[in-house]
Amino acid sequence: MSRTFVAGLGLAAVLTTHVAAEPDPDARDRGDFWREVVSPHHDEVTALKAQLRDALAAIISDGNPEHRAGLVLEATRMARYARQLDPGDVELLYYLAALADEGGHSAAAQRQLVDYVSRTPRPSMRLDALVRLGKIALRQRRPELAIGALRQALAERGDRRSTAAAAIYLAHALDAAGRTGDAIDLLASQIATQPGAWEAEDAAIWLALATLYDRDEQISQAFELVMTAQNVLGAGFAERMEAGLAAVPPVPAPEIHYTRAFVYETAGFLLEARAEWQSYLRMTTVARYRDRAAAHLAAIDGLLAARRGPASRPARPRRSP
Repeated sequence: MSRTFVAGLGLAAVLTTHVAAEPDPDARDRGDFWREVVSPHHDEVTALKAQLRDALAAIISDGNPEHRAGLVLEATRMARYARQLDPGDVELLYYLAALADEGGHSAAAQRQLVDYVSRTPRPSMRLDALVRLGKIALRQRRPELAIGALRQALAERGDRRSTAAAAIYLAHALDAAGRTGDAIDLLASQIATQPGAWEAEDAAIWLALATLYDRDEQISQAFELVMTAQNVLGAGFAERMEAGLAAVPPVPAPEIHYTRAFVYETAGFLLEARAEWQSYLRMTTVARYRDRAAAHLAAIDGLLAARRGPASRPARPRRSP
């Protein structure tokens, strides 16, 4: 049932109650008359866009692949229906593009996102669309293409979490393009402006920078950054870093394992860290990062061996008298 129909029921009830009220013959010449002429399904499309916004948020946070796929399919049907009602609504193009991206249809998502960015006047949604374009390019191992989109995203006005995501993914793209120094400078400048509240996006930036220092073998810098965070967060260090990782998950997929391994290792969860380093090594082909991951794995194995101590020798059997 559309909102227009519901509103009509409400108006009918008011007219029934106040019988003496005379209808205004010019009422339709004021208010939303022309909007209804140009966009007769405006209220229904507005309601559908609100549902699409909620559905997209649910899809992003859904950890069940099968359930997530069902949500993407249903939301895509809803977006296509809304687009049939109002083909000129540019915001619906964004939802179709975002859902194509979440559904793994990168080529379709790229086309629609580029179209959307060229047409929308809304800075906040342009930012998200550009970040999505950057992430798609990162998954395709095309860092230079990602840099272009993400620089544009960082120049847009948006909330702190969206801006943090743009900065982090731009740093990932710069690093992947061999410009690790530029990536570090970018995130260091972001940290300099942090309010100190340690929200998830703040933790994400600190974690991304510490990981970059580690990859660049600036071990003392990485250690100093981690110690600063641990001194502030105390026992909540690992949980806060996990929140940052969830807020801005690295791409492509192997990078999640590298970053999570780094969190576990610095938090003292060596067995968990070891499993993540092994997962990373199985998935990545980037020699430079493989060397660092292998070094971490060897260091953990050394620590675990030291904790176990020397292997106990079997007791000699006693000789019979």
